[in-house]
Amino acid sequence: MDTATMVVGAGFTLLRLTGQVDDEGRELVLAGLRVLTDVYGSHREFEVMRRDLESFA
Repeated sequence: MDTATMVVGAGFTLLRLTGQVDDEGRELVLAGLRVLTDVYGSHREFEVMRRDLESFA
């Protein structure tokens, strides 16, 4: 769970700094969001992050 939080945080930080994310990075961040959803349940914030990340495809 801590790793998933760090992966999601790092992914969005890189996205903010560079404005892009590669396919592998996107998949890692999406996997992290799935872990967080499994642990904490479905939250609006997770859905917003997922949609935002997928919009950079």
